Amino acid sequence: MPEARFNRVHASGAEVQLFRWFPATAEAVSLARAWVREIALATGHGAIVPTLELLVSELATNAIRHTDGERFRVEFDAGAQVIVAVCDTEIAAPTVQHPGPMDETGRGLAIVQGMSDRWGAEIRRDGKCVWFQLADPPARATKVS
Repeated sequence: MPEARFNRVHASGAEVQLFRWFPATAEAVSLARAWVREIALATGHGAIVPTLELLVSELATNAIRHTDGERFRVEFDAGAQVIVAVCDTEIAAPTVQHPGPMDETGRGLAIVQGMSDRWGAEIRRDGKCVWFQLADPPARATKVS
């Protein structure tokens, strides 16, 4: 499992660097997911769309649930790898929780940690950005008969 880092490394040679603001509402989680899916498909990162959608959902939900801000921002940075960040107004560093088997919440960062290649958080004057990095799986060799 990758450990959290506290300085985001931007995708080297990033061809796409976009961001979008979303209202801090439960409905905005699906909007953030759709926005990330659209960009990933348009930039040739379709193989990792399901994982991108899941991890963005977890971080966007955390941004809504654990802050009192009116909006959150999703950043998409793509080159050979994809780095996505969800930024909110909370200035405390996030921590991975260890919920019990019957707890209904508290697994979001553990999911991000377990499914990303790298992840971390940047603490800023106006809040924090929690980010994760994913690389496309290697192209599978095609058998020629």
